Amino acid sequence: HFLIEWLAYHYYTANLRHLIVTYDPQSFTRPNAILERWKDYMDICLWTDSDFLPQDFEEHVDFRVRKKKTSDSTKEELQQQVHDLQHHRARQAAFNLKCLEAHKSQD
Repeated sequence: HFLIEWLAYHYYTANLRHLIVTYDPQSFTRPNAILERWKDYMDICLWTDSDFLPQDFEEHVDFRVRKKKTSDSTKEELQQQVHDLQHHRARQAAFNLKCLEAHKSQD
C-alpha cells in the first residue's frame, strides 16, 4: 500500500506531524488501520464530507455540470461522467481549502 510509504517518507524527510485525511466515498477500503499505526507519531484527523463540504455542495456541482453541457442531445452516460468528474473536482477543491484553513489556524 502506497500510503504506508508516503507517511513514512514525509514523517522522516518533511517532518510531517499534522495530517488531515479524507477518503473517496467510492472507494472500497478506508485508511483507518494504516493511520492508526501512526497516531503516536503525528496528529491525524480523519475527516468525513460533513467536515469540509458546504451544505449547498450538490447545487454547486450541478451548476458546474450545467456550465459544461454542450447540448441537450448529450448522452445520459456522458452527462453522468461529467457530473462525476465535476463532483470529484469540487470535492477536492473544498477539501484542500478547508485543510489550508485548518493548518493555518494552528500557526
